[in-house]
Amino acid sequence: MKWQKAAVEDGYFVKMPPADAAIGYAVTFVDCDQPRTAVEFRLGHVGGVRVWVNGQSVLSVHAHAPLVRDQRRFAANLQRGRNTILVKVDQDFGPWGFGLTMGDEGNNAFVIGQSRDGHGAILAKQPALIQVEQPYPARLELKGDVATFITPALQRSNTPILQHSFGAPFNGFVGLGCFGGESAFDDFEIRGVDNKVLFADNFEDARGKIVTLNLTKGEHSLRVTALDPDVRVDQFFLAAADAEKKLDLPNRKYVKRLFLDLFQRSPSEAELLFAASVDRQQLVELMFASYEYHERWYNDQLYYLFLLRQFDPRAPWLLEIPAKLHQGQMSQRDALLALACSQYFHLRNLGPDNYVNVAIEQLLGRLPTQEELDAGKRMYDGNPEKFLGVAGTSQFHVARIIVEQDESYAHILNRMWKRYFVDPAPTEEMAKWVERAKADPHALLAIQKEWILSDRYQKTVDKLRPKTDIQFIRTLYMDLLNREPTQDEFDYVQNALQAIADPIPLRSVLVRIFLDSGKITLPDKSRLTDPKAWVVDQYIRFLSRVPTPEELRACMETLNQTNTRTVVQAILSSQEYQYY
Repeated sequence: MKWQKAAVEDGYFVKMPPADAAIGYAVTFVDCDQPRTAVEFRLGHVGGVRVWVNGQSVLSVHAHAPLVRDQRRFAANLQRGRNTILVKVDQDFGPWGFGLTMGDEGNNAFVIGQSRDGHGAILAKQPALIQVEQPYPARLELKGDVATFITPALQRSNTPILQHSFGAPFNGFVGLGCFGGESAFDDFEIRGVDNKVLFADNFEDARGKIVTLNLTKGEHSLRVTALDPDVRVDQFFLAAADAEKKLDLPNRKYVKRLFLDLFQRSPSEAELLFAASVDRQQLVELMFASYEYHERWYNDQLYYLFLLRQFDPRAPWLLEIPAKLHQGQMSQRDALLALACSQYFHLRNLGPDNYVNVAIEQLLGRLPTQEELDAGKRMYDGNPEKFLGVAGTSQFHVARIIVEQDESYAHILNRMWKRYFVDPAPTEEMAKWVERAKADPHALLAIQKEWILSDRYQKTVDKLRPKTDIQFIRTLYMDLLNREPTQDEFDYVQNALQAIADPIPLRSVLVRIFLDSGKITLPDKSRLTDPKAWVVDQYIRFLSRVPTPEELRACMETLNQTNTRTVVQAILSSQEYQYY
C-alpha cells in the first residue's frame, strides 16, 4: 500500500481507486500565515467518511448516499504554519470518493449545527433520539383541559415533549407510559405541588401501565432516570379515566387495526386509553411521527428483500436508517436504495442472472425482459452498458438505476396499499400519488398518512385480514405480557412458525406454552365477583367484541369445569384471533 496522487474530477471530486469493500485515505496540507479559528469546511462524499485536522477528529459520518456537493459543513481551527488534513473513506462497492472545499468566512462565522449524530432537539410531534445522562427535573402543567410535560434538560429547545388533553383538576385512573418508544426507566416519578410523591415506578419492558393518580390544578414535577443512556422518547402520556367511556367497541377495533397496520402489534391497555383521549388525526400523526413506525417499516423491508439471518444488515450506515427516516433525513425510497446497493443484497443474490432478475422483481414488481436481463448482466460484470435507458458500468449502477426508475414509486405505493387495504388501489388516484412521490420522495409518507385518515380506511375495519407471523407474535406478547418480545424471543418463535407450511396449528400450541409458562397473571376463578362480566371482558380485550349468547354459555361451562386459563386459551386459539 502506498500514497499516490489523487485523480480529481470536475475540479472537485476526489475519485478513489476502483475497489469493493475497501477503505481509503487521502491527505493534503494547508499553510497559514497566522492562526485561523472556525474555518468552514464543506464536504460531499460517496461512502462513509471521517475527517481529521491536525490529528483531531472533526467529522465522522456513516451515511452511504449519492454525491451532493457541499452536503455537509463543519468548522475547525487552523494553526500557523502547516496544517494536515486527513480524510478516510469507506465503501461497499461501486464508485466512491469525496470532495472537500474550505473557506474562511470570518472568525466564528460558522456555527456547528445542533446535532449531527441523531442526538438533537425534541420538538413537539417531531421526536428525536436523546441522550439521558442523569435524572432530570421537569414539570407537568395543568391548564384547562391540556396537560403538558415540559422537560428542559431532556431537550435543547423550549418546546414540550408532550401535549395531551384531559381535565384538571384530575382524579381517577390514568394510563401512563412512553408512547411508541422505549419505556425502560430506573425511576419515573410525579410529585405534587407540595413536592409529595404521587406516583413512582419503573416500566421495565411494559408499554404503559394503568395506575391511580390524583392531580390537583397547578404545577407538578416529573423526574425520569433512564436505564439505557440512549433512550428513545416519543411521548410521555397520561390518559384520563373517563377516556374509557369513549373507547366503545368500534373505536377499540379501529385503534387495534391501526396499531397492527402501523406498529405490527396490538396496543397496550394504557395506549388504548391514550388513543381514546385524542382525536383520530392526532393519534395517526403521533404514530407516523414515532420512531417505532419507521423501525417497523424498515424491518418489513428487510423481510421483503429476504435480508434475514446471515444477510441481516449490520453496517452502521444501514443500522442508522430507521433514525434517519424518523428524523426526516431520508425518504422511504432512499432507504430502499441504500439496502439495494448494500453488500448484503449483493450476497443474498449472487451472480449476474440471479441479481438482475431478483432486483427487478422485488424493486419494480415485475419480471425483466430478455433485453433488460442481458444489459443488466453485462453492466453487473463491469462493462459499459445502457440498462433501462441509463448508462452504467457496475453492479452498484444496476441497483441504483432500478430503484430510480419512475415505476419503482408505483411499486412502493402499491405494496403499502396492500398492507392497509383489502381491495385493489384505484388506478386513477394511484397515478396521481405516483406523480406526487416522483416530485418529492418524502411525499410517500404523507400519502400513506392520508390513506389512514380517509373514510376508505375506516370502512376496512370490519373486513378481517389474516395476521402475519410478525403481527401474531408481537400481538401475543402484548396481549398476554403487555410488552414486546426481545429480539431473541421473536427470532425463536418466528423460526418455529416458519419451519412448517401451515403455522396456524403451531400458533395454538404457542398460546398454550405461553399460558403454561407461569409468567401470565390470570385471576383464580374463585376470586371472580362476576364471572360472566370477566368472560365478556376477555372477548373485548382480545377480539374487540362481546361474545354471542352461545359463546358466553360455552365459556361459562368451561370456566365451571376448569379455570380461567382454559377460557383464555380457547379465545386465543380461535380462528378469529388469527385475524384482525
